[in-house]
Amino acid sequence: MATTRNKWTFVWIAGGLACVVLILGLEVVFIGGFRDDAGKTAEDLDTPRSSQSTSGPENVDWRTRRDQLQQQAEALALEQAAKEIDERRIAEELGLPWPVETPGRSLNEVKAELDTIIAAKVDEKFPPSRLDAIRAEIVAEYPMKTEGDTVAFTIRGGLGPDADVEGVFRDVTATHVQIGRRWILKSDMDRETLAKFDRDVQQKLIERDFRRKAYVFTQQREDYERELKRDIYTKGFRDAGYVFRQNGFVPANEVLAAAVRRDIKKRATSLRPHIEKELFENAGFVLRNGEWEPSAVSKTVGFFKKAW
Repeated sequence: MATTRNKWTFVWIAGGLACVVLILGLEVVFIGGFRDDAGKTAEDLDTPRSSQSTSGPENVDWRTRRDQLQQQAEALALEQAAKEIDERRIAEELGLPWPVETPGRSLNEVKAELDTIIAAKVDEKFPPSRLDAIRAEIVAEYPMKTEGDTVAFTIRGGLGPDADVEGVFRDVTATHVQIGRRWILKSDMDRETLAKFDRDVQQKLIERDFRRKAYVFTQQREDYERELKRDIYTKGFRDAGYVFRQNGFVPANEVLAAAVRRDIKKRATSLRPHIEKELFENAGFVLRNGEWEPSAVSKTVGFFKKAW
């Protein structure tokens, strides 16, 4: 029994060694057949090996060759995709004028010119001098009374005895206004009436009303300016080679270039599997478990598994 067991052990060991020797021999033969094909075109790969030059470094690792082929497949896919892309069609889809030119002036230069045009139109419709006229109108609403003028007004909102006051304006103090022989408390008078006798009160009311009307006037200018910008900016920047995107105006040619790069990448992704398959098969590779391997290596590994 011992003799038989030793015999079979020897057979297994001998068989294993033979397989190893066979594998090494095949790899040496296979690797020696590969050359450094970096930089070759797809046509070179289609040319039979017998007609290709045998110059170049020997024993290039097949994994390195695989990486080279993958890079070549990527480059060829991008090149082919770029040929298929129609830039004019993309420009039309983006609403860009064709041909799309590179802007001849900077964004700031174009904006400065358009802002000058807009400012002139705003000033024409709402001239800043209008503020002076507004102030003059307000001042006219609060005329001051002089001593000797005959006046008539109501105090305390018309409540209580002697609410109606009428007579000749005589004098004004810090707390009273004299009308005829009657002294009227300032606190009993409304501010608009008191402003006719007290200059400090008059100036405060003038400033209050001016701020309100000046604010309305400024808002009118700003609203009109925004309205003009919508029209003048859109046309002016477009004519200068810019388009509005997201938060501002950008060069139209950059928008087109980004869209073209996107479409090329998308198309290259769909082209690459076919190009990669052709390149690898012409180079003697086979697809095994999702990975490209030289056919000799794939056969050797399969043989080893069967033998083992």
